[in-house]
Amino acid sequence: MLAAIVGFAIQDAINGPLVRYWRTGPGWVHHVVLGPIAAVAQTLGKCFALGSLFDMRPQATASARLRLGLLVGPGFAVYEISLIYFNMASLQTAVVGYGGLCERASASGFHIYSGGLLALALSRGHYWPLVLVVTLHAWNDFLAGAG
Repeated sequence: MLAAIVGFAIQDAINGPLVRYWRTGPGWVHHVVLGPIAAVAQTLGKCFALGSLFDMRPQATASARLRLGLLVGPGFAVYEISLIYFNMASLQTAVVGYGGLCERASASGFHIYSGGLLALALSRGHYWPLVLVVTLHAWNDFLAGAG
């Protein structure tokens, strides 16, 4: 949950003013900007949570750190899906509108393996997993928003 809270806070602080500035509903062109910002913000949130976990368990082995990374992902996904669901429920969205939850549920797998890749990046000092996660996340968020 910490990863999602931090990530969404960063994302909202940047994307929120942009969307208000555009004064029109974001179209696919806007998502060229919004998707990468969301990807970087959510990745920073996961890195913050993993860094906190690694500080709490400094003697953890590489496999234990990988396990922690793989556990950050499901927590992120469950929090994100819950947030969307309760927002839709409070707005009394029509049943057909809940299809967006299926799209977010399908992204759960990404959040799980991206947490693992980020744990590897932070544990070993390799940056290619970080670049891979941000690139894939930006592309997926662009497609989700533009679609």
